Amino acid sequence: MKRALYILLALTVTLTATAAERQRYIIGTKAPSRIATQAMGGGWAERLAGRQIRTFNSIRAIAVDLTEQEVAELRGSGDVRYITPVTRIWLNDLGGIDLTPSANASPYESTQSIPWGIEAIHARDVWKVSKGDSTINVAVVDTGIDAQHPDIKHAIVGGYNAFKNVEEIPFDDHRHGTHVAGTIAAADNNIGVVGVAPNVRIWAIKVLDSHGNGSNEGLVAGVDWVVKKKAEVGGHWIMNLSLGGKGDDAQDEAFGRAITSGMLVFAAAGNQGLPGLDYPASFAGVFAVGALDEAGDKIWFSNFGAGLTFMAPGVNVISSVPRGLAVVGDVVIPGDTRLNGVALRGSPKADISGEFVDAGLGRVQDFPPGGIAGKVAIVKRGNDGSGMMYFREKVRNAKLAGAKAVVVVNDDDVNKNDLETWTLILETCDPKGCTVEPEWKDYEYPLTIGITQANGAKLLAQLGKGQVAVSHRNEDYAPLSGTSMSTPHAAGTAALAWAVAPNATAEQMRNALILTSRDQGEPGWDWETGYGTINAFAVAKYLNPAAFGLSTPRRRGAQH
Repeated sequence: MKRALYILLALTVTLTATAAERQRYIIGTKAPSRIATQAMGGGWAERLAGRQIRTFNSIRAIAVDLTEQEVAELRGSGDVRYITPVTRIWLNDLGGIDLTPSANASPYESTQSIPWGIEAIHARDVWKVSKGDSTINVAVVDTGIDAQHPDIKHAIVGGYNAFKNVEEIPFDDHRHGTHVAGTIAAADNNIGVVGVAPNVRIWAIKVLDSHGNGSNEGLVAGVDWVVKKKAEVGGHWIMNLSLGGKGDDAQDEAFGRAITSGMLVFAAAGNQGLPGLDYPASFAGVFAVGALDEAGDKIWFSNFGAGLTFMAPGVNVISSVPRGLAVVGDVVIPGDTRLNGVALRGSPKADISGEFVDAGLGRVQDFPPGGIAGKVAIVKRGNDGSGMMYFREKVRNAKLAGAKAVVVVNDDDVNKNDLETWTLILETCDPKGCTVEPEWKDYEYPLTIGITQANGAKLLAQLGKGQVAVSHRNEDYAPLSGTSMSTPHAAGTAALAWAVAPNATAEQMRNALILTSRDQGEPGWDWETGYGTINAFAVAKYLNPAAFGLSTPRRRGAQH
């Protein structure tokens, strides 16, 4: 009995050790994936029995755990085309969202904001003809989507969860996918925001988890599902991939199959500011999208180089996020123009309106006697050369002068996107922990919002013209930045134009998108901006001039 027990224990240890040595791989096979293990011969069907094997429909490949020895054996097999390890993929946005609860009212519940990117790509000029239609399908391959969001629920028709390998509408447990979907198709319904093509259909494909991470295996499975669904339901299809990772044979094959099927594929260029694109943006036939700021210039973080196709808005893009998730800060100036901002760490949540005054650098002498009580103080970041002046000091000076809220304006275009790091709470840390100076430990700061230098100029231009509304609140909408945000502007453009010209082929759409982009930088295609800025109105007119009262399209010479 003991001998049998020892043998059983030894066998268990051996099997456990073998399982621990295995890693996940995608194997490209010569036989269809459903019969791959039997067709490989060499006893592989028996050797792989009991392991979790994922099969694919559109490509001949399987995913399975293997030891290094098994990989070496398979590489020499005539039945195997390639073997690639399962690797990480990630989302392509910048910054996070505070999850602290708040009961403050949302202005988006009763009014609708037109995001600046909608204007920048001239989508509104197309809306008089079409806002998209149900024959246009956009697959958002991302973190899932909040299908009950009031601005998106009209558009969601189905989806797939690559983690569960099931067909469902996967909930967005991050924020990213809902934001991307809103940029493409948020409803024109007098609340929240509006997307580029509000009337198209959205499919939610979850390949990224709650931390924004996934794998190439999940991505291939997601693409595989979209190709299959396109064949089932028909119509025009577009795929949005606001994510990145490394390239491999399995992905190359999957995206190649999607493009061959007549699908348009858009992917984020990447956010490292480097001369090289993330994958899948680097794959042949995939539209690689870089990011522009509100001035129409390439933003510093946007990757560039060979393969870059278009530029599109990607900085401070306001869009939907899962309900109640976001905590945002903004300033509404006379004329109801909303300036996106960020609440400084330590600021309370509040909604405050009132007159506003320019308080310079926020020094004591910058506050006019009796002129600030009950008002909003506008102070600039920086110091006068006499020493470092922290945000907390500027804000305390404003409070002591009677201000009920403070707006801090950035002083440097180079650092215009570092607002997420601004804080009123300064800590001194050592191995035992972090502490705040006693003088500041329990200080009650007023509402404090940081805004960019560009938005500060817009704010100060309204001095003496009325009141401002400053807010830090929970929200179903939030501004995000990244090539993740530029990609859905481009995908949405294709969706909108295809609705105007439903008889256009995928190849005609592809050519029109390139030929009508607004050239930037060097004439024709260039390293920094590709073919230029995407332009929804120009694409739609090119494909169907009659819809806009034109007899012939305006054409530009092909670029290479």
